[in-house]
Parts: sequence; C-alpha cells; structure tokens
Amino acid sequence: MRKEVITLALALVVLLKVVSANSAPLISGLDREILVCESSNFSLEFDVIEPDGDSLTVEIFPNGPFFVRPISSQSPTIRMEIFSSNLTKLFSNKVYNHTVFVTDGELSDSKDIKITVLETNNPPSIGHIPVETVDINNSYELRKQIKVIDQESGKPKNGQFSFTISDSQNLLEMAIDNEGTINYTASESHLGVHEITICATDSGLDNLEDKIGVCAPDEIKATTCKKFQLAVVDGNSPPTILAFNSTNTLGRIAGTQKITFQVFNYDPEKIYPDTYWYVDNKLKKIGAGKSSDGFSYSFGCGVWGGHKVEAVISDGILNDSVEWTLDILNIACPKGIAPHETIGENACEEKWGCSNWGLCENVLQSRNARNLDSIGYEDIQKKCSTLGMGEDSCGYQVRTCLDVGSCNTVNEKPSELTPCHFSLEPSCSDKIQNCHDGKCEFLTDCGGPCSPCPTCSDGIENQEEEKADCGGPCLEQCGSYFPKVTKENVFIKQSMLVVIFFTLLIAAVQVFRIIRNKYKLEEQPRKEAILTHG
Repeated sequence: MRKEVITLALALVVLLKVVSANSAPLISGLDREILVCESSNFSLEFDVIEPDGDSLTVEIFPNGPFFVRPISSQSPTIRMEIFSSNLTKLFSNKVYNHTVFVTDGELSDSKDIKITVLETNNPPSIGHIPVETVDINNSYELRKQIKVIDQESGKPKNGQFSFTISDSQNLLEMAIDNEGTINYTASESHLGVHEITICATDSGLDNLEDKIGVCAPDEIKATTCKKFQLAVVDGNSPPTILAFNSTNTLGRIAGTQKITFQVFNYDPEKIYPDTYWYVDNKLKKIGAGKSSDGFSYSFGCGVWGGHKVEAVISDGILNDSVEWTLDILNIACPKGIAPHETIGENACEEKWGCSNWGLCENVLQSRNARNLDSIGYEDIQKKCSTLGMGEDSCGYQVRTCLDVGSCNTVNEKPSELTPCHFSLEPSCSDKIQNCHDGKCEFLTDCGGPCSPCPTCSDGIENQEEEKADCGGPCLEQCGSYFPKVTKENVFIKQSMLVVIFFTLLIAAVQVFRIIRNKYKLEEQPRKEAILTHG
C-alpha cells in the first residue's frame, strides 16, 4: 500500500511540474525589415504567443519615434502594435534599428528590426478659396491670389507649380499664372452662379522613381484640386442669416462643456455663402459654401469669465453676422493637462508612447536633494517595502510619456515613475535588473547593455533547451507532434495536458478508494478476533 501511495504521489508531482512549467513567450508575425512612408502615422501589428496566460511586458529599444503597446488579447495570443507619431520630412531617408523585447518576468523573446522611412512627395496644400461675387455694375474684373504651399516645392512665387482653372459649364474664359493668380473678366452673358475648379501640380521629387509602388503613386508629380463658387450678378444683394440656434448657452457654462452653434443662410443670388466662426475675435473655423453650417466648441479647463462667439457669412462682397455672449465657469485642469480649447467633435484615442526608463536613483538621497517630492517619496517607499527593499536599496526611475494622438487628456496615461533596486555601481554581473551605460537590461544582467537574453528564437541551445530553440521552456518541442508553433497547436497542447491531468486525478481517486477498501477488509478480521477473545 505504501509503495502504491508513493508511486502515485510521484506521478502527481511530475504531472504538476509539467502542467505548471513556464513557457517562454514568442514573437510572431514581425518582419525584420520594414518600409515606412513619410507623412504617415505608422502602425504595424504583430502577435506574441503566451500559452501560460502570464502578464507580459513589451518594450522597444531605443524608442522614439517608434513605440510599442498591447492592443488586444485572446489567449494564447496577445496582439501588439508598433506605432509612431506623424513621420514628417525630418524623419525621412533614415534607417532606425530597434529591438522589440517581450517578457513574462522570467523568460523572454526579442527581435531586431530595421525600419526605413522613405521620403514621399507630399501633394500641394491649397488654402481656403472664398466664394466670389462679381457685380458688373461696379467692376467686370476679378483678380485673385490662390494660397498654395508644398513641403518640397515651397510657395508658388518660386515658380515650382503649374496651375489649371476651369468652370463646370466651360462658359468662362479664365486664366491662372504659375504663381496662382486668377485673372477673369466678366460679361453679361456670364450672369449666374458658376462652380470653379483650380488644380495645383508640384514639380515632383528627385529620385522618386525608385519609390513608386511603395510610397508614391504612378505619377512622380502630385496634384491637388479645390472648388469654389463664383457669382456674376447685375446688382448684388447681401446674404442673410435666416435663423440660428445654439445649445447649452443659458446661465453659466462649464469651461469643459461642449457648446454647439448653427446658422441657416440665404443669398438672393443663389450662391452659398461662406461662414466664418470667431471666438473672441479669433478665427477658428471656415464653413465653405453651404446653406447651413455648425460649430462645436469647448473653452477647456482653466478658462473663465465673459467670452463671445460670432458667425459671419459672406458672398465675397457683403456680409451678415450673429453673436453669442457667454459666461464661462472655471474648471480646474487635472495634473498634466494644460488649458486648451476643443474645436468640433472630440473623438480622440489616446495613444501613449514612453521613453526608456532612466537610471535608478536612491529615493532617500533624491528626497534630501529635493529631486523627489514628498508624495513621490512616500509612494515609492511603499512599493519598495512591498518588494522587500530597504531604504538603502530603494530606488526609482522616471520616464517621459507622449500621447501621439495629441488628445490632451490623461485617462490612459502610463506611469512615469516606478520603483527599482538601487545599486551604486550597476553592471551586468550584479544580479540586479537595472540601467547603465545608456541602456536598460531586459532581464537581470542580460539584454540592453549586456549580452543578449536567451530566447527560443536565437538559434542557440540554452535555457535548458533539448536542442537549439526547441524543448525545455520553448513552445516548439523537438521532434514532437507540434512542429510549428501556432495558436491551434498551443490550444491542442493545453487541452491534452488538461485531459492527462484529469485522467490521473480520476485514477488517483480510484486508487485511494481501492486502498481504503483494502484497509477496511484487513481491519474487519482483526476486529472480529478481538471481540472473540474478549
């Protein structure tokens, strides 16, 4: 009986060790060479396979302008995203070498990637073209300068653009020169409202041919077009605001509250006037050529007192306007938020990217040097105590986080302060995970400034692997039924381990029942013998 119990116990211990053994996370679907186009907010998704359901830390080093974050999870796969802020001309024609690193705190995986930002030919940007009215009672001439700017070609006065102009009915004789100046002479046969289209084409970009198909369309040069209305009239009448309304304008208005305004316009010449929206005499929005227009605005935190909003409609010559007077109530700004206005709908997704952690500083020394305030000191001390660190070894690290979405909110902002194990002379052999020599270790004494951490994708037999990158903590078992790590294979493996566990558990229960029954059968004759001799 004793032998059977020991055997069963050993079997359960072995099974428990197999089931509870930690598996290394594995980066999947991330190419080593990545091409990115200038003037874009880069986003690239990849997967990390983590069959144990452990909490993961993912980082990219060095970071900026590229960052990494988890975006979704469906065990055993965690979806990750490499992202950036807008990659302007400043970032183009450069190569960025990074290491993407993921760990469950014990085991890890990493991948070196190279991101190349290709220069692109940005299309010209044409400014607002107001509606125009030509009253032949006053003048037949229209001379108008179009505002155009281009990142590569500059401004039209440099002679780097070509322009075209046309009307929808091909009735008007209009001209535009290479500097974007419109010349038009009206006649009585032109009376009415016309839709005018202006196109600006830049001069292209040197050596752009190599990038066609990646970051460039089929054409080397880029063209932008814009439309506006032109009314030719015999005597002009002013446009009129027929009606207007607003929401949330009664009484005192919280500075962070959204206020909505709307105007309904009419012009006797059947042209659609432009609407110009002003807040405290500063232009905030232009509604181009519409019979009605709306404007949403929030003054934001830290703003109070009397303010005004004005809507001005124009046919290019004559105007009409309406004004609202508002009393704004001050709402204090949360920590880390500066006073700011919000124009239009505020559908903004926070997307935070953080710098790498700085050097580990001693909290006591930093407090004495007034580099750390009392609130930060107490917070870090509590966390150090939880981690079993005394005052001599209690340290902290700081980093800076940036919202590339520029939402100006902090609802999802990551922490910029964390505890760490302080060491006077951090190194790759102090058995402490720390930062030194301008880099941070990924795990204790490996990665960053130290030799690479062992992984299941480094092509080296290490971390108790049976062969290079298989067996041991690796998801891929050497010569096993699972030749390739996939979500389906991980699920099958997990299911098989669960089945084995419950099979042995049922067997254990049955063995114990047999042993118990056997014990009862052996005890019964003894009890009868005692009663007989008694």
